Amino acid sequence: TSVTTRVTETQQKTDRGTEQLDVSTASRGEIWSGAMRMWQDHPWGVGLRRFPRNIGHYSPGYAGYDAHNYYVLTLAELGPLGAAALLWLMWRLWRLAGRVRRALAPVDAESRALGIGFTVAVIAMALSNLYGSPFVEGSVMANFWVLCGLMEYYALRCAAPTPAAQPSAPVNVPPRARDRFPLAARMSSRPRQLSGKD
Repeated sequence: TSVTTRVTETQQKTDRGTEQLDVSTASRGEIWSGAMRMWQDHPWGVGLRRFPRNIGHYSPGYAGYDAHNYYVLTLAELGPLGAAALLWLMWRLWRLAGRVRRALAPVDAESRALGIGFTVAVIAMALSNLYGSPFVEGSVMANFWVLCGLMEYYALRCAAPTPAAQPSAPVNVPPRARDRFPLAARMSSRPRQLSGKD
């Protein structure tokens, strides 16, 4: 309900009956235009965390405002090298999501759902930074980065062949916990294959 309300609030009617964007939505276009002018004046970027200090020179009335788009913010603050690094990171997250789906697909339906859910989380994270900039906010993104680490680890565990020699004894997981957390039980019972890098 809150999402539907917010979307309908973006277009409002004036006293004369004409439709216009609400102040928050309209301000984004002006801030983004100012950010592009800022980038043209500073092709290598104005520096990390300096966007709010400089945007008032390019979009009067919006001094101290955030870009409300992390891609635009990165381009304005870090220039094309920063934007390229951000896009490369997004590409690697998309590749990780694909690797997770491929690694978990043969396991079982629950693992397939986990792979699809992680893919949706990556897409949602990328899209949420188009109309906001929560990318560096720990309170918003910390759980996402923890999820990325867990998915990387789980995909590696599922993809690694089980060593034929010297199988390690499975960890004894209580039956109640095993029934409640089947993925955790499966991970703890699967022996780990060590490589020279571990």
